[in-house]
Amino acid sequence: MLIYILISCVILLLLILYNKFINNTRNYENMENNYLDGIDIIYWINLDRATDRKINMTTMLNDPVFTDVPNKRISATDGTKKPDDLHNKVDVKNTSASVAEYATLISHLDAIKEFSKSEYNIALIFEDDVTLDYKKYWKKTLKQIIDNAPNDWEIIMVGYNYGNLTPPTELGDWKHTDNEYINEHAWGAYSYIINKKAAKKLMKMCHKQNYYELNERVHPSSDVYIYNELLTYVYKYPMFTYRSDNDSYIHSNDLEGHDKYKEYIISQYEGIK
Repeated sequence: MLIYILISCVILLLLILYNKFINNTRNYENMENNYLDGIDIIYWINLDRATDRKINMTTMLNDPVFTDVPNKRISATDGTKKPDDLHNKVDVKNTSASVAEYATLISHLDAIKEFSKSEYNIALIFEDDVTLDYKKYWKKTLKQIIDNAPNDWEIIMVGYNYGNLTPPTELGDWKHTDNEYINEHAWGAYSYIINKKAAKKLMKMCHKQNYYELNERVHPSSDVYIYNELLTYVYKYPMFTYRSDNDSYIHSNDLEGHDKYKEYIISQYEGIK
């Protein structure tokens, strides 16, 4: 009789452990599929000639985390190979800016214009070299990040870098989480959240009859112009990053600094595990 009782207890314990394992697995799968909760649409910017990047993006967007979020490719303006495409959209006046910088900004503005006319309320905008290399460190959904952001946010950067520079103190101190949103300029337009009100505001400011009339007081690179024209916050714990050993159609001289800053971010994540 005692043996039967012991066997029954063991079976019951195994069943309890099995159910706990199944529940934990389901919770993980649910979380895996909910990290992008809060985003209505993803727009990703890609040059027609950058076919390798298009393949990389298509592969990345097949990750389960993107299952419930529609995405749309935006054909980037190619100022280098097709200069007429650029000049048909904007008057290139700033001689300190390159054609590639202008073209990249116009590509972002095209994505934002598309969003401003859509049925969606919150968009995530990607450049085509974005990766999920920080995914294993994720702890919050984008909805949580959006809901906890300052009420006046228009853009939230969920990916950024400072190259070889030291980041502001607020972004360097990861062990104190009382301030996760910093209104400081950072580099990189490869991943940011924008709301519909801000998109419409920006288009009202600069888009006139299929032509962009830019604010000449602001440098026409995407991560300067857009973040200065709209109220932008940097989310301290970046969710997205760029490829390591990357190439660049804009600032090839910055690539070494990008890799170093990516290593720095990873070390920051490892330090708060």
